[in-house]
Amino acid sequence: MASAAVESFVTKHLDLLELERDAEVEERRSWQENISPKELQSRGVCLLKLQVSSQRTGLYGRLLVTLEPRRCTSAAVLPSNSFTSGDIVGLYDEGNQLATGILTRITQRSVTVAFDASHDFQLSLDRDRERAYRLLKLANDITYKRLKKALITLKKYHSGPASSLIEVLFGGSAPSPASNTVTERERERERERQRRRRREKQAPCTGSPTWDSIPGLQDRALGQRQAPNRCATQGSLSASFKLKITYF
Repeated sequence: MASAAVESFVTKHLDLLELERDAEVEERRSWQENISPKELQSRGVCLLKLQVSSQRTGLYGRLLVTLEPRRCTSAAVLPSNSFTSGDIVGLYDEGNQLATGILTRITQRSVTVAFDASHDFQLSLDRDRERAYRLLKLANDITYKRLKKALITLKKYHSGPASSLIEVLFGGSAPSPASNTVTERERERERERQRRRRREKQAPCTGSPTWDSIPGLQDRALGQRQAPNRCATQGSLSASFKLKITYF
């Protein structure tokens, strides 16, 4: 049965998803414990020596903090990195993790991170001007949560528009031929169109009620058809008579 195949598929892939998630978290943890920050920055997963340039309140009360390289020179730019919008990042000071946020914008000169309102820290622009921070890319659990939710939804899906498709994909039933997909209502509409076409081709015709019920209708139509024939005959006789006179 397809239901058993779906349940087996979901259970197996949930286990694989958990293993992948644990491996990613362990990899990030080993980075922090065994690799120096400079090496992490060279790998493109860490940004060092950042300072706060601005902060403001964004949507849903999130704190948007913009960080940029310390202004040792007038043209300070971020080093080459693999950060993109939507990455989960950790904000660190000299040794401790202050908060976790979502990277919302990154340019060559600055990076903006959104922190939840639940974080009870505020970065003072005046006091922290010369304070150095670093950003570290963390394991992204958003994709993990979406995949897990999709698998659970598939397991609980028993009736709906996609039921037949799921049955076919998991071997519960064979694909239906294209001709069998036409509904009975569509067949009835097609038969009605064919009957209407036949009636239009047959009308008007001899034997119809309107044609036979009107007295003299057939005689009048016959006389109208014969009148042009008589005129054509008289015209041909007259032309022949004129030709004979001209000849003589």
